[in-house]
Amino acid sequence: MDAHDQVTAAAVILGAGLLIFSVSLPLIYCKVPRNIFYGVRIAKAFKSERRWYDISAHGGRLLARWSWLMTVAAVH
Repeated sequence: MDAHDQVTAAAVILGAGLLIFSVSLPLIYCKVPRNIFYGVRIAKAFKSERRWYDISAHGGRLLARWSWLMTVAAVH
């Protein structure tokens, strides 16, 4: 693996980390209504609107934390 390959791999990981962070923001701020495509999809989340938002916000915060770890790893 030469230097160009390393830079490309780091850029891809950095981009993925930033993309995941961007996707987590609407979940954190409770902007995603119940649906079948986007959000934390576990049975407990579908019991009520409030649970959907609470569980999705928690999942969004976890996604955001891990995405920053990816971003830092890509930069380092």
